[in-house]
Amino acid sequence: MPTALPLQVRRQQNSYPYGETRKCLHDLFSAITLRDIIDQHMPKLRSENQELVKPFSLCIFHDILDTVQKMHDKGWTHRDLHAGNIMVQKQDDVSVKVKVLDFGLAGSLHDKVYGLKGFRTDIAEIVRKFSALYTGEEFDNETDVQKNWKQKMQTVNFQC
Repeated sequence: MPTALPLQVRRQQNSYPYGETRKCLHDLFSAITLRDIIDQHMPKLRSENQELVKPFSLCIFHDILDTVQKMHDKGWTHRDLHAGNIMVQKQDDVSVKVKVLDFGLAGSLHDKVYGLKGFRTDIAEIVRKFSALYTGEEFDNETDVQKNWKQKMQTVNFQC
């Protein structure tokens, strides 16, 4: 073990049982980013099994919303929810688990300057990801979501 690591970090590394550490690594390596799903897997799904696009997109959308709601309920905003910071892991033949990564820009929801802005950014990014999954087109930014969401959803004839 490198001696450059602080003693506290070394203790934390050594405090995990081997099996638990191995499971965490397996979970990490068996998941893929939402960016990979959007760019590589969704075009194939659209061409080979169109009827699964909507339920799959809604499932991922729901799981991301649920995950971010839990974070907001604890008083935090992510503020960097791009598709590379969202991992999707297959649980079994019919379910997936969504994990949000990289909390480097996270901030307090109660911050007077950035709290509400962070909340809005989180929600806009979730909508952007849903659009990319469902329609194959991703909104350019938060302003694009606010101004054009109705038009883009009507273009693909989205119905709940």
